[in-house]
Amino acid sequence: MAQGLVCRVEPVSLARPVEWQDAAACGGAPRELFFAPLLKEGGWRPFCSACPVADVCFWSAMVEEEADDTGYRFGVRGGSPPSVRRKVAAVTHPGYARGRLEQALDAWRRSGSDDLAAAVPAAAGERAVGF
Repeated sequence: MAQGLVCRVEPVSLARPVEWQDAAACGGAPRELFFAPLLKEGGWRPFCSACPVADVCFWSAMVEEEADDTGYRFGVRGGSPPSVRRKVAAVTHPGYARGRLEQALDAWRRSGSDDLAAAVPAAAGERAVGF
């Protein structure tokens, strides 16, 4: 049985692992939905679009991928496939993602809500390109 959460990767030191990951909408979802070959089918979209920590997940992925100098990116994180994160990385400076992660964590903490509908950004697509 597939288990796990796409956001459950090596945690960034800014937050203890369960702090934001337990609030992720993808908890309990089949892991395969977030990786190739099922990635293109978009089964992950309902989870990411209704996730209160999608911004945190996205910027956490960006920080982790920046630290990994291989340039390897895989799976959907924060509603963005590797191709989108690669484009964002190409137009941001080193360290930018860490600052955005801190902002996303602060915003999520201030929201004080684990309610999925209340914490979702109005324009989910803007989180990846609205920097």
